Amino acid sequence: MAILNLIDLCQLIAKKHKADGEFILTEEKIGQYFAANYHLWPPVTIETLIVTLKSEIDFFCETFNKELAGVCWVFKDKLPVIMYDPKIRPGNFTILHEIREVMDVYFREFGCQSWTSSEEKEKRCDKFAVSILMPTTEFEIYYQKYGPNIKTLADIYKTSYMSVCIRMRETLGYEFCIQNKSKRVIKESTNFKKNDFSRHRIDLGKYIITLAMPLEQGKHYVDTGA
Repeated sequence: MAILNLIDLCQLIAKKHKADGEFILTEEKIGQYFAANYHLWPPVTIETLIVTLKSEIDFFCETFNKELAGVCWVFKDKLPVIMYDPKIRPGNFTILHEIREVMDVYFREFGCQSWTSSEEKEKRCDKFAVSILMPTTEFEIYYQKYGPNIKTLADIYKTSYMSVCIRMRETLGYEFCIQNKSKRVIKESTNFKKNDFSRHRIDLGKYIITLAMPLEQGKHYVDTGA
C-alpha cells in the first residue's frame, strides 16, 4: 500500500523543492520518491503499475497510430485517465511516462513547473520512467557485467530496448538511434549525429540499434553478444 496518494506525494516533493535551496527537482529524485512511496522495485511491470495505481488513475487500452504509444488526461472532478496501446509491449515505460505527465499537473497546482517546452517534457518524462525501471546504481552493476548488451538488459528489467537505450544515455553517455527493418527512425537521441563519435550497430531482429559514444570514451564498447 502506498504511503501517500499521488497528489499528496507531489505536494510533498513540491514543498521540499521550495524549502531546500540545495534540492534540485531532477527526474532521478522524483523517481526515487515515487518508487519508494509505491514500493516499486525492479522489475516493474505494466501489470504492477496498473494494480498499484488503479485507485488513483483509470487505465484503458486503445490502439493508436504508429507515432503514439500513450496519452493522458487530468480532470478536476474525476480520476485522471491514461490510455495506452496494448501492442506496445512491455508497456511499463509508456505508463510511467504518462504518469509523470499527470504528476506535472499536480506540481503546477503546488507552484512547481517541471518544463517549459514539449521537447523538454518528453525528455523529462523519459528520464523519470527509466529512473524507476532501472535505478542507476543497480543498472551500472549490470552494465559492468554485461556491457551494452541491450537485449540482456531489457530481459533483466522486463522493459523495452528503447528504455535501455535512454538509461544508457542518461547513466553512461551513449547516444543512440533506433530503426525498424525498413530503416525508419523510431527514436534518436539529440547528439547522435555528431561527427566525433565511435558507432556500434546491433541487429535485434525487429529493430536495428546504433550506439554512439564520443571517441575518447570508446572504451565503453565491449562485445554485445547480439
